[in-house]
Amino acid sequence: MILEYVGRIIFLLVCIFFISGLYLAVKQISAQEAKPSTVLGFFNLLCFAIIIIVFLLFDINKLHIIWLLLLVFLLSRNKYAFQIGVILFNMTCFLLRKPNVVNDKDNILFKNSESNNKDGENILKQAIEKFKLGDYKNAVSLYNKAINQNPNHPGIYYGRGMAKFKSLDFQNAKKDFDKAIEMNPNYSEAYRDRGRTISKLGDIKGSINDYTKAIELEPKDFESYFSRGLSYVLLKEHEIALKDFTEAVKLNPQFADAHFHKGLMHWISGNNQEAFNNWNKASGLGNTDAKEMLKKI
Repeated sequence: MILEYVGRIIFLLVCIFFISGLYLAVKQISAQEAKPSTVLGFFNLLCFAIIIIVFLLFDINKLHIIWLLLLVFLLSRNKYAFQIGVILFNMTCFLLRKPNVVNDKDNILFKNSESNNKDGENILKQAIEKFKLGDYKNAVSLYNKAINQNPNHPGIYYGRGMAKFKSLDFQNAKKDFDKAIEMNPNYSEAYRDRGRTISKLGDIKGSINDYTKAIELEPKDFESYFSRGLSYVLLKEHEIALKDFTEAVKLNPQFADAHFHKGLMHWISGNNQEAFNNWNKASGLGNTDAKEMLKKI
């Protein structure tokens, strides 16, 4: 929503800037008794270029773009500049696989068909909001509706899987992560959170395989290193776990839980000074477990 509002503000500024620019250009040209067509043509083409950039960045409502094109056309005496703009804009729409909104033959043609399912998008936004509020039951219900609207979107299955995971429905959460991975084999977050899920189901070695795949796909995912470290702890592979916690801290120095568990590995190995240093850092970042452990040293 914020980007949409920013885009609309930029769009309005573009309108104001170029209307003013065209006016000043005509005024200056008239004063110098030069031909206005060249400068007007230049301003038109520049205007079209910026319209396309704004369209690329923000996907502004096509209706607003059409009105600006019409405005430039009415202000311009150079019909060739307008025709070039029409061609450029249609090329942009084609490259973006958007439906054409300008027709060279009819000048202005509105087409209401949209490539996105707006109802499905609204349902998905509601599901995400419910998830953020901790209302996982209703989030799952909304994700079900979103899947009915768009059954080929791996992200929706991933979102529903997360809501089921939070609801402690680990078996069905795994099925959704499986589906997301089936649809997108490079979905690193789905591998990571499937790893967390099957760890809850008791498959520790399987979770390590999923975390390793997630790290392979996204080497800077500190959460995957941290989660894999936790699985190694359950297998009592403390040295390997320490390496993962160390990498997690390296990637995210503000990750309090990773500092705490790194300290725990040092404490288990008898390195109390390093444990103290890590717990002190974790405590400063708000980890309450670290504060308790500091009292024991």
